[in-house]
Amino acid sequence: MLRKFIHDVVEWTTRVVTHPREELTHWQATARFWYDLARVGARQLREDRALQMAAALAFHTLFALMPLAIVSTALFKGIQGTDNLRSLVHQMVQTAGLDAVRVMPADTAGAAGAEGISLGAWLEDMVAKFGTIDLETLGLLGFAVMMYAAVAMMVTVEDCFNTIHRAPQGRSWLRRVPVYWMVLTVGPIGIALLFLVDSHVGGWLASVDASRGILRVLGVVWSIGLITLMLLGTFVLLPNTFVSWRSAVGGAFVSAVLLHVGKVGLAAYINNAFSFSHLYGPLGFVPVLMIWTYAMWICILFGVEVAAIVQRLGGRRDELEDLERMRLRTGMIDATSVLFLMEVVAEGFASGQAVSLGHVVEETGLPQPLAADMLQKLVAQGFVHRVAGVEPAYTLARPPEDISADSLIEFGSGMLHERNGRRVSRGIEALRHAQRRLAADTTLAGLTRQSIG
Repeated sequence: MLRKFIHDVVEWTTRVVTHPREELTHWQATARFWYDLARVGARQLREDRALQMAAALAFHTLFALMPLAIVSTALFKGIQGTDNLRSLVHQMVQTAGLDAVRVMPADTAGAAGAEGISLGAWLEDMVAKFGTIDLETLGLLGFAVMMYAAVAMMVTVEDCFNTIHRAPQGRSWLRRVPVYWMVLTVGPIGIALLFLVDSHVGGWLASVDASRGILRVLGVVWSIGLITLMLLGTFVLLPNTFVSWRSAVGGAFVSAVLLHVGKVGLAAYINNAFSFSHLYGPLGFVPVLMIWTYAMWICILFGVEVAAIVQRLGGRRDELEDLERMRLRTGMIDATSVLFLMEVVAEGFASGQAVSLGHVVEETGLPQPLAADMLQKLVAQGFVHRVAGVEPAYTLARPPEDISADSLIEFGSGMLHERNGRRVSRGIEALRHAQRRLAADTTLAGLTRQSIG
């Protein structure tokens, strides 16, 4: 019976992966979409250098952990009291799975019957010590370090999210401050409320008359849902572009599942492979916390990749392969390639519509990364205006009659200089000057009329 079940599962999975979509059932097509989504997301994660981004995020998280924990502990203790603070920290540790990670102290490592200390208990004890610190003793320097740690972490997170979403790097500080303030202040309050609800749900599950297996499944589902809610606001607010709730929920859910699997796997590995205390003694928890923070950010970044892909698809599942082909398309370009791109934007401007990045790529045949880079630089130079929406769109920043063709060619030449090496060819420079001279009396409006005609 078990052998037949395994055979059927393998056959079903093989059919999902290898057969054309037209031959798949509804559920097989759904599984194929998620398989392709994971494959494309993993490839883009590698191309976006997610491992390096996760390392930077882990560093800034650990750097900001202590000052933020001190302030948050003092504020929460003053509002709710020490007992409620300990209860909240205990629930957070359990949800993160840190109570399942145990490290043997140096004086008991290798002793028979020694159970070790859980990472959760170590963190709870450390937070309790934070509660005894008087904030008045921090001084101006301590407050400045604390603010720098928090802001540096938020800036790094935003930059990484913008890279994945192909969004312009860095919003103005006038727009950053409210977002950062909301994430750093309202965020912890929302998390505390979620854990308050979690305590009631946990009590309800404990009182339900059901088998242990069903209760365990319900606990896993609730844990994944709780983590999804905690990540949702960050996925929507931090990227410097519009992110729909639908795509954010999908990405946050994927991250939550990976985080749950990761915490179980990490706990099993650390508890069964070897004791970190053999190498680090009483500091054995430090590498454990570093490894978990690094793995946590990899899971979160993969969820952001999934959210970005779903956002670009806009609910059109059948276009996932087309999106991948557009992204991988390559080709040679020259300085006049910007003219083709601007013609597409100008045609949309004439019809009263902004054009999306996908439409530009489809019309011009330019590689998607290059088209996104060109549009971002055109926005910075004042040729194009970026319009927020379900998908970032672009329109002209001024009438096409006021945009000369030679200025666009000069812009394209500047982009080529950025990509080329130090070698300069006099012949090529002469050809470029000839191009600009011939285009001196031509505007973007004239090019658009000739293209339509």
